[in-house]
Amino acid sequence: MRQDGDRNARRLRELQASLVESRLGKAIPATRAGSNTGFCTVGNSAARPNDYTIMATSVNLAARLQSHAELGGILSLTKPRP
Repeated sequence: MRQDGDRNARRLRELQASLVESRLGKAIPATRAGSNTGFCTVGNSAARPNDYTIMATSVNLAARLQSHAELGGILSLTKPRP
């Protein structure tokens, strides 16, 4: 899973760089990202048929990491291999 976490962090940096490139000459929105690895459940919500959702404690942790990242920053947590 460490490789997954490293790959996620690299991809997030690429996405942030492409956002900056695409916004040349325009105000760049302040972004932050949180990344975590783990198992999750994904799919359409029964309550809202067209609402795609993802649920897991690993997703909740990624959201918490995002909220603590500096503007323009990425916080990533990679779980050690078992």
